[in-house]
Amino acid sequence: MDLSGLPRLPGRRAGVAALQRCAEKLPAPFGQEGETTVILRNHEWNRVVWEIDNVTRDKVTRLEISSLMSGHEPEAADVLSYDFDHLELEQVAPDYVEGWEVWPGRISYSHTGYQSGATKSAIASGLKAKEFRLIDQATAKSGAIQIHQTVRTHLGDFSIDGLFRGPAERFILYTSGDTLTRPFRIEPNVWRRTILKAINFLYAERCGMAIPGVHGVCHRDWTVVHGDQRIVINGGWHDAGDLTQGLGNTGEIVYGLFSLAERLHARGDDPELYQRLLEEARWGLDWILKTSFGAVEVMSSEFPISHRPHDCLTEP
Repeated sequence: MDLSGLPRLPGRRAGVAALQRCAEKLPAPFGQEGETTVILRNHEWNRVVWEIDNVTRDKVTRLEISSLMSGHEPEAADVLSYDFDHLELEQVAPDYVEGWEVWPGRISYSHTGYQSGATKSAIASGLKAKEFRLIDQATAKSGAIQIHQTVRTHLGDFSIDGLFRGPAERFILYTSGDTLTRPFRIEPNVWRRTILKAINFLYAERCGMAIPGVHGVCHRDWTVVHGDQRIVINGGWHDAGDLTQGLGNTGEIVYGLFSLAERLHARGDDPELYQRLLEEARWGLDWILKTSFGAVEVMSSEFPISHRPHDCLTEP
């Protein structure tokens, strides 16, 4: 399905539209397989393409385009307005989204890259090549990787190749049938970029402070009351569409960040990453401590019921 959408949302940074096909019987509870949600750039025409090959569609009765109104920032308008145009149903060769089969002529691989000296896995379907080549993008030098054996598992038959150990460069995996990947890295610390991206995502999800280009200071009107005490409960990180937070989720993230920082500190490694981990972990820890009513009870979760906060108290 192909259509264009133009959000007109004063005071908002982006629009959210949910596309749902409605049939006589949904294939799963809550219609997860019959719905998709897309982010639209505000005050711009956006092209939206939704492949529905994996969606039950033999008895479709209507198509819904909707946007959930579940509160907004103080500066945003109360009315949402969208223009839609060029709605089309098209017949296409869809992507593979389920199972272990890979699109013909493609190789499924780690886009982040691979760690030097470690086993490197890539998956392809229907390739007749018996040899692969790993090409250094900078020097064009290549090394052959021979198919050593085929193993059968409950998932299917897999060909096992040799182990390639390479320096910290960008490589392309290539077969004799002209099937190739985009460039990827092989280096000892290949996951560092992924860790930084995860930390930066948490920063963008921070609640209660202005994030440039994302949102202003938010949720200042969310409070929890216990006895004669009232606490403003913004802070931490947004979760589930900015509609919920929980002590369990926040605590696990904080523990993970501090644990990785501890390992880096013990090795005396990567002081820049170490400081970023501590900074983000402390932001989450501050929210946990902020939402405590002393030594007896803490707020364990917050989520809206009919757009009103529902607060749970539990013993620590």
